[in-house]
Amino acid sequence: MTYLVRHYKQRRLFRDPPPDRRALLEYLEKAQARVTTHFQTLNASGPIQVILIACSAGKLDHDAPAKDLYTGQLFRKSRAYAEKTEQPYFILSALHGLLEPTKVIGPYNYTLKKQRLREREAWGTRVVDSIVWHVPQASTITLLAGSDYADPIESKLKLKGFKIDRPLKGLGIGQQQQKLIELTRAIP
Repeated sequence: MTYLVRHYKQRRLFRDPPPDRRALLEYLEKAQARVTTHFQTLNASGPIQVILIACSAGKLDHDAPAKDLYTGQLFRKSRAYAEKTEQPYFILSALHGLLEPTKVIGPYNYTLKKQRLREREAWGTRVVDSIVWHVPQASTITLLAGSDYADPIESKLKLKGFKIDRPLKGLGIGQQQQKLIELTRAIP
């Protein structure tokens, strides 16, 4: 409850202030119950394996589901690998944060590469908060992303109890593409 009271004060959950303290406490108790129920349901079946794919600079020129919007070769190879594994996957967008592959978005021109460390860290915090909301505790997360996207979230995810796998870490773009081809071929 303390978190929600603090959250209320910082974010102003209500457009109009509650009529009295009792109404606020009732609202916060209901909100806390919804959050608790969400996490119980999310974690009921235990840890899973999830893949996170970095977005690409290449994009279609019109709105599309996120999995179709990005046209870069590395993104396409990452998506092919993720879909062949049949594991759930999400897309790391510099602008939108964590995206479900079917979420329809429009093209944009924004990258983490040009952002200050403080801005990348803030982005990482938002993304990790979204991951915690969507992925069961202690799950294994495969990061198919360069350091601009992986570094702001990797240590935060480990602190939250997730296991991290970075099969492309330290590889150049061409090597990453080759590694993804090998990984995809290795899947039965």
